[in-house]
Amino acid sequence: MDSEASHFEKISSTQNQKVKNTILLQKPRERRKQKLFLVEGRKEVERAIQAGYTFKRLFICGELYNGALEQQPAGAGQKSLTIMEGSGSSGLDSGSQTVGDGLKSSDRDSGLIHPGIESILKNVPDQVEIDFVSPKVYAHMAYRGTTEGIMGWAVPKDHNLKEIHLSDNPLILVVDAVEKPGNLGAILRTADAAGIDALIISNTRTDLYNPNVIRSSLGAVFSTQVGVEESGAVIEWIKKNKIKIFCTALTASKPYTEINYSVPSAIVMGTEATGLSESWLKESDQNIIIPMKGIVDSMNVSVSTGIVLFEAIRQRKNG
Repeated sequence: MDSEASHFEKISSTQNQKVKNTILLQKPRERRKQKLFLVEGRKEVERAIQAGYTFKRLFICGELYNGALEQQPAGAGQKSLTIMEGSGSSGLDSGSQTVGDGLKSSDRDSGLIHPGIESILKNVPDQVEIDFVSPKVYAHMAYRGTTEGIMGWAVPKDHNLKEIHLSDNPLILVVDAVEKPGNLGAILRTADAAGIDALIISNTRTDLYNPNVIRSSLGAVFSTQVGVEESGAVIEWIKKNKIKIFCTALTASKPYTEINYSVPSAIVMGTEATGLSESWLKESDQNIIIPMKGIVDSMNVSVSTGIVLFEAIRQRKNG
């Protein structure tokens, strides 16, 4: 019997399926099918919990969580899913428990609970199931190279525009047809830093819960009000709320610094390649542009977003 078959005998099919499912959730089709997504990292998990996201399961590697071991790159040295070596601290604990079981002292003595883990678990609802895994198992499950020994399956929220709450003088950001998860994540960080009312994604071409979006946003995807809808519905919602539309465009535009953002405003950003669609430009109250002195006529959408958005914040602060 080869070593992989021997390892397989040491892990139950249920435990093995948890590992397989965690890896499957890296794919958008599986996230849609299961109505779950992955959250990796201490900061990201904490922010998701604080934002009221529901977790179905958490996986914790105590050694990595407390920095006792340097994490291996995801998948390093692994040839298959049958990598668990028994139960307890060397693999997935066969006695998977909920937080509501009390985290007994005997569990601490056996190494399943390490000092410091209680700080995050105290905020986890009782019904969330917890699995404790070895560094080897965790490295195989992880999408990212370093995530501090904690990840989980979370339930997406409904990003209907009707769920968004606006202030008396709203400032919202609309990104149209954004494709790259890294750009969307960076935009989410900017939106969070600016403290805007909401980020609206129209004609979305990337999954809001893509692991790269979560990673690059540093968890801001959880702290920001986000709406997702087709452009026509977004335009209708903006007009219904009496918000002016300022579209970034290369033609018929004023420099972004000449616009009054102290009124209810929606700043609309298009893609670098094609810009905004005609439906947006037709409904724009004023097109805006970032003057540039070089040979290029566009910047990365996340950079452009930060420039325009913080001009609006500056005006509102000084107004």
